[in-house]
Amino acid sequence: MLNKYSISTSGPQKTTIALKQADLIILTRPTDEEIQQLCQTFNLNKFSFRYRSSPEEVSRFHRTTSDVLDNPFFLVVYDYISSFKHIEKQLVP
Repeated sequence: MLNKYSISTSGPQKTTIALKQADLIILTRPTDEEIQQLCQTFNLNKFSFRYRSSPEEVSRFHRTTSDVLDNPFFLVVYDYISSFKHIEKQLVP
């Protein structure tokens, strides 16, 4: 799922504006199409999303490159869902 937000003095507000106008974009279990759309829109390297659902993946914050964005960063965090039996399903980015 791809959610877009505008940020103002009253805080973040979910929005339906175009990707390029969003202040914050949050991906939750994104589809391949959503990742492709994001990479094409912002000229991002698809490699950053390669292991997005891997249990070996770690939380990270890193700079990335883009000809469209000015000094972009990725923040990847994981949630632990203990109700799932297999570890591969328990860690959700």
